[in-house]
Amino acid sequence: MVMISINKKQRNPIFDSAKGLAILFVVLGHATAPFCDFYTSFHVLFFFIFSGLMYKNNEDYSLIGFKNYIIKLVKRYAIPYILCNLCFLLLYNLFVRYSLITHDNRYNAGISYLTYSDFIISAVKHIFMISRSEQLCGAIWFLKSLFWGLLSLYILRFLTQKFNKFFIYFFTLLILSIVFYYYSSIGVIFYYIRTLGLLIVGDILKVCVFQNISKKNLFYIGILLFPFLIVKVCNIRQELLSIILLGVLGFYFIICTCTFFYKYSKFIFGILEFLGQHTLSILCFHMLGFKIFTYYRILKSDLPIFYLGEFPVLKCNYIYETLLYTITAILSALLLEYLYKKIKRCVITGEIVC
Repeated sequence: MVMISINKKQRNPIFDSAKGLAILFVVLGHATAPFCDFYTSFHVLFFFIFSGLMYKNNEDYSLIGFKNYIIKLVKRYAIPYILCNLCFLLLYNLFVRYSLITHDNRYNAGISYLTYSDFIISAVKHIFMISRSEQLCGAIWFLKSLFWGLLSLYILRFLTQKFNKFFIYFFTLLILSIVFYYYSSIGVIFYYIRTLGLLIVGDILKVCVFQNISKKNLFYIGILLFPFLIVKVCNIRQELLSIILLGVLGFYFIICTCTFFYKYSKFIFGILEFLGQHTLSILCFHMLGFKIFTYYRILKSDLPIFYLGEFPVLKCNYIYETLLYTITAILSALLLEYLYKKIKRCVITGEIVC
């Protein structure tokens, strides 16, 4: 039997491999691999629930602790999001010139060169994290959502320190469900409520599964889930409940799959564990890595260079093409991470020859 525990002082191989499998699903989904409708329905939900699972309940809920927590969030999530987007923004016109970007499916619009004022406006939006991420930045929007979600969770706990956590979560999920029911068509509300709701669920799972459960906690958890039971029994349309249930099922599917590999295939488990230790670079750069294999396919089939801008990948006719897209994207992301660390080490140590 594999024991899974939460220990912040050392890396948990099961959790690392679970993150590796989830980020692999992200890349495979963007590469339109087979069965992508299955795993893309919960791969991002896994990361939100996992972040809630790792949320520390013994955070310092004082004003100084609040300041320190914001600084921690900025370093861990905001800075990578901002820097990655600014780098891709600076390269935007170059990407357009060499046909890496030819169309923006998010706006169903064509692409044109950015002016200086466009650069400034976009840069300011990125800095304040109120913008869409740059097209080739992969799924980096996740970092922005996680930043605002974790900040909201901390503020919620900060303002309700004297109340029982489960009662606070009960009323919060109830309010989120009502707002989600009426306003989920608004993109900002959809992503914000989904993120905060899944973070709360992750924190609840930590008590339910990875910590000892007292009879008192079981009672509170039952109260917490009661309104969702009423919604289900009365057959009331509630998308947030579906998202939460899907996220929990997907979370356990990934954990159980990695536990299986841990027992029966150390090789696959080792690969997933390695990927899980490099999720940030894969998250940020795999879209750009897709272009390498797309360029190869253009040369091989003598296609117009305009096809390089196909997003996220050029239509695949065979399974091996999606696999090569995935491998190329991951390897290129890992290479960029390696080069970044190498240059950073050279700058810090003052070495000229690396």
